[in-house]
Amino acid sequence: MRTTRVVLVLLGAGLLGYGAWLLQHWQTLAQLRQAATWALVGLILHDAIFAPLVAALGWLVSRLFPQAVATALASLGIVLVSLTVGGFAVLGRSGDGGLNHTLLDRDYVSGWLGASIVIVLAYGVGAMAARIGRARGRWRDGIGPGRR
Repeated sequence: MRTTRVVLVLLGAGLLGYGAWLLQHWQTLAQLRQAATWALVGLILHDAIFAPLVAALGWLVSRLFPQAVATALASLGIVLVSLTVGGFAVLGRSGDGGLNHTLLDRDYVSGWLGASIVIVLAYGVGAMAARIGRARGRWRDGIGPGRR
């Protein structure tokens, strides 16, 4: 385990160094300032708005739902928020009009909605499968429904 950690730390440090080298050699000073501004704004938004909001929402969900449901909702939220943040630039069409040549002529919002529906359905199927598995385990152990 220790060897794996050392290898992963060295690999991460190497990739970090390569990324820093790419920034230094392939970006202009104005682009570096823009990247630093975005990083600072992201940090402020996270610490001042998103983190307290997510903490309050987590507290509310933990009060309203049983632990198993609250855990599933928390992990589902992490996946959906990651999907949304990852696609934020294309969902808002920022850079449209020739500024961002990677934007394709398609409806990204419908794709995001479709992916979100598939993810929610997958979580639902997983929850039902887990519940059925637990029920079968109780039957196999001779406990049956309603008896614990």
